[in-house]
Amino acid sequence: MSIRTIARVGARRRASGRHLGVNLMTGASQQQQAHRHEHDEPTREDQAGWVPEVGQAVPDLTVAREDGSVTTYAEALADMAVTAGVDTVTAVAWSHDCGWCDEVLDDVLRASDGGDVVLVVFQDISTVRAQGITGPVLQVMAPATAVEAVGVPGTPGAVPVRDGVVAGLGGVGGPHVLEVIAEHSRSGAST
Repeated sequence: MSIRTIARVGARRRASGRHLGVNLMTGASQQQQAHRHEHDEPTREDQAGWVPEVGQAVPDLTVAREDGSVTTYAEALADMAVTAGVDTVTAVAWSHDCGWCDEVLDDVLRASDGGDVVLVVFQDISTVRAQGITGPVLQVMAPATAVEAVGVPGTPGAVPVRDGVVAGLGGVGGPHVLEVIAEHSRSGAST
């Protein structure tokens, strides 16, 4: 399907109350109902196809802790939950050079101090420490990425995890990440 055809189909869908989204990298299309929200932005419920389903196991990936020890992603999240004294941790796909992450940096910084919000990065952990974040951070080992680990299409993205499985609806984008943190973190986040 050409870009011109996609634009024409998309215009018809918008006029009819439906949107056609296209991933220009893969050419895959996705239809969505038109959003009827104040700012025409998708809600977390609208993003359900973009985040892992509740009950889905976290990916079997290898991560490094700040002390250099290497373990599985699920084991590291479980250890962090025990350390924080909670059942559920919120895993947040993060990148130090992400403009969307910068917009919620102060809120995520405060929330991560509680120990139950875990930033998952692909870059060296020191890049996140340079941002002033003192809470838990895991570095995903190549070839995997932070967004692959958390199961979201980009940064920032968040999902609550309990016992190695997704424990609630996740979110993509700063405001939705803050909602997930507010719902599942004892330290919360201002939304």
